[in-house]
Amino acid sequence: MSEDFRILTEDFSKLTEVLAKVTEDFVILTERIFGLSKGVEKLTEQIPVIDRTP
Repeated sequence: MSEDFRILTEDFSKLTEVLAKVTEDFVILTERIFGLSKGVEKLTEQIPVIDRTP
C-alpha cells in the first residue's frame, strides 16, 4: 500500500511540474502576443487616415 502511495505521489509531483511548465509557456506566449499587438498598434498609428468622403 505504501508503495502505491509513493508511486501516486511521484506521479502527482511530475504532473505538477508539467502543469507549472505549461503555465510558464502560456505566460510567455501571452506576453509575446501582447507585445506583438502593441507593435502592430504602433505601426498602424503611423499610417495616415485616408479621407474617402466624396
